[in-house]
Amino acid sequence: MFKKILTLVLSLLLVGVFYVYALLSEDEEVRQSSPWMVAEEKAPLQPMDTLTSQRGEDLARAMGAASPLPQTLSAGSVEDGSYHGYRVRLLHASAPGISVRGVCPLSASPLVRTDTVSYKPSGAALLGYPVIIAQDAGGFYYYLATEDAAFEIRTQAQDEQASLQLLSAMTLFQP
Repeated sequence: MFKKILTLVLSLLLVGVFYVYALLSEDEEVRQSSPWMVAEEKAPLQPMDTLTSQRGEDLARAMGAASPLPQTLSAGSVEDGSYHGYRVRLLHASAPGISVRGVCPLSASPLVRTDTVSYKPSGAALLGYPVIIAQDAGGFYYYLATEDAAFEIRTQAQDEQASLQLLSAMTLFQP
């Protein structure tokens, strides 16, 4: 009986020693809880008239977000829209062989994502943002999200090499 009690006491003592060692060896900075990060609330989008332009800078400024667009546009517009009762900005832009649809804020991204295709992770990035890719008979779809907006880029190329060549003409325009 004495042996069992002695074994139990030694086991508890051993566990206690390891616990104290773990507390003493833990980095002090890790133990401190990280301060709460409070993000500034963004003001709701104000109404605007539809902007039509062939300049990427104008479209990005109207969107209020960094926008991946072809360097030379044949057409482009930004207009107000609605998603779940709040105002959003919708971007439509095109160049030969490529079209871009975008929405700001990012939470309204379902508005620009095509439902008839199945996106797959690509492991690739476009202009520094990860992309997911889909394909149908009409071409390739590339979906990406920036900090504030979501974009779907459609290329009308039949093979991936031609599609990538069209994407090489893309530029990230800042607001």
